[in-house]
Amino acid sequence: RNVDILIEEDRIKKIGRGLKEKVDEIINGKGKLALPGFINCHTHSPMILFRGIADDLPLMEWLTKHIWPREKRLKPKHIYIGCLLACMEMIRSGITCFNDMYFYANEAAKAAEEVGIRSVLSSVLLDVLPEKAGWNIFIKILKELERLKSPLITPALGPHSVYACSLENLRRIKELM
Repeated sequence: RNVDILIEEDRIKKIGRGLKEKVDEIINGKGKLALPGFINCHTHSPMILFRGIADDLPLMEWLTKHIWPREKRLKPKHIYIGCLLACMEMIRSGITCFNDMYFYANEAAKAAEEVGIRSVLSSVLLDVLPEKAGWNIFIKILKELERLKSPLITPALGPHSVYACSLENLRRIKELM
């Protein structure tokens, strides 16, 4: 169907047939499909660096024998490079926002800002944190993440999983958010 879409700056202003507004540029979309940007709701974007590594194994074997040992060696620069690559791949695929949970969220924020993609960023929260750190560590992490907030970046708390976080801490995290 022939429908016009009027875009002003980065916003859709009007959609309809036969729009007569004066515009700077007309893009002929005949034979094309206009879709909203997609949202990737679950990513660990820097893990793009591990793509194809032992990916035919059961989850826990894959994590414990191949991924976690490699993650221990990651430095902030690796997170930035992996996230930058993932952000570029997402943009190319029509993803305009992603929800990410990984280490060094500040590096992911830097990459997302550079590419210009919206993101919800969180650091991984696990119950294996030192006992003496207690609940205060979650509050500290949230405060650090709040510094990343921008028009493109929304900070959040990211519990790793139901098998790595107690029900008590999942409830506490919900209270903070």
